Amino acid sequence: MKYLIVGFMLAMAWGQPSAVAQQVTLALPTTSLVFLPNYVAADQGFWTRRGLDVKSPIISGAGSTNAVLAGSADFTTIGPGSTLRLIARGQKLSIIATTIDQFLLEIVLRKDVVARLNVALEAPLEARVRALKGVSFGVDSINGYSHSFLRYLAGQFGLNAETDLVVSPIQPGNLVPSLAARRVDGFIFGQPWSLQAERDADGVTWISGVRGDTPQLSPFPYMITIANPTTCVERRLACENVVGGLQDALDYIHANPDGAYEVLRRKLPQMDPALLRDAFNVVRTAVPLTTRTDVAAIEKAQEFGLVGGSLEPNERVADWTPYIDNAFVRRNR
Repeated sequence: MKYLIVGFMLAMAWGQPSAVAQQVTLALPTTSLVFLPNYVAADQGFWTRRGLDVKSPIISGAGSTNAVLAGSADFTTIGPGSTLRLIARGQKLSIIATTIDQFLLEIVLRKDVVARLNVALEAPLEARVRALKGVSFGVDSINGYSHSFLRYLAGQFGLNAETDLVVSPIQPGNLVPSLAARRVDGFIFGQPWSLQAERDADGVTWISGVRGDTPQLSPFPYMITIANPTTCVERRLACENVVGGLQDALDYIHANPDGAYEVLRRKLPQMDPALLRDAFNVVRTAVPLTTRTDVAAIEKAQEFGLVGGSLEPNERVADWTPYIDNAFVRRNR
């Protein structure tokens, strides 16, 4: 009888988790295809298997970065703009992973606008940019990332973005309808809107980082995961396992694209499956093999910000090495 009792007690013990899951908060600024690695890490249990209970609240825009600074979030995955700006202004932040390493914004024009420009789609980038003088664009926000891309290109090739181009703020979901209704000649945004414009609004992708039109922005830390530096000192294992779970997700996306697509389909059930599949195929090409963040890529993002106007000239950081923490790359796999 006593052996049965001991056996029962051992079975009960083995049925319990070996340790209480460590709770962490990884805020996201919105719901978007570019957070595919985060969604896969959560959906496939990669963080759970590493002993983490990861909550990912939506904290709009740069608010997610501010939440990390304030301590109400442990991590965020976000574009580099607000991070670089805050670091340049003396805030303490560490870049611990890159999960998208290609520039995904695209400039889309209507076919009739392209015909009016009388410049070939295959023409050099400078010619295509200079042809945009007088063209009206929709961007998701004034001084936002899309607007900065337009300023960046204008600044490189002799246009004055403030006087030579017409820009209007339009919510992302209204960009394609606005193009179709001829309220704007074009817009700047990423997937799936550029593909939807081609399909539903007579759109032509005029300039595309995805297509390789802007090699000066490749590789680019399009999505980075950041933390307060003290977090990775005081909760080192949490940082290691957050990055480890993201690495597991990158591996999964490359090895099992159909499974990764299904994760995205469950996350965005309202999107047309064919459009989502095409957009996924684009985003997947920008998923790196490793979470490693290179100084050269951050320097490209800084130059983008300086030329595009999201960083002031006096906000240039001479050495980004102290702000990049690659200690957790490909560890604990």
